[in-house]
Amino acid sequence: MRSVALVCLLIACGDDTNAPTSFSDLSGAAGDLADLAFSSACGFPGDPAVNNLGVGKFCTENLDCSMPGNATWVATLCSTIDPSSNAHFCTLACDLSTPGQCGTGATCVCKPGTGCGCTPDQCAPKGG
Repeated sequence: MRSVALVCLLIACGDDTNAPTSFSDLSGAAGDLADLAFSSACGFPGDPAVNNLGVGKFCTENLDCSMPGNATWVATLCSTIDPSSNAHFCTLACDLSTPGQCGTGATCVCKPGTGCGCTPDQCAPKGG
């Protein structure tokens, strides 16, 4: 058993003469990570919906908000329909006069000129 573990360790480590030998050798890689950054005011890759309506799921287009066969999933609009919002989450139109329509973890938020949409609570403006 020990010999199997030793063989696995030797194969995993190998003899890679091009491998970095210190943290300073990795400095060139840091610049490459900037390309992976995602700019968004709210909604980032991998974000799940905050409720069963689908509000808050990460999206880049309306198609990302589609959940065929799920009757409760009604947040089928991607917030990117308003490019000025710099937000990337599934939403649905709402009306401030109808409480609870956005489901748990979400609030109806209105923006002059664009209308109202269900917004994850962590993205909703604070204050009152």
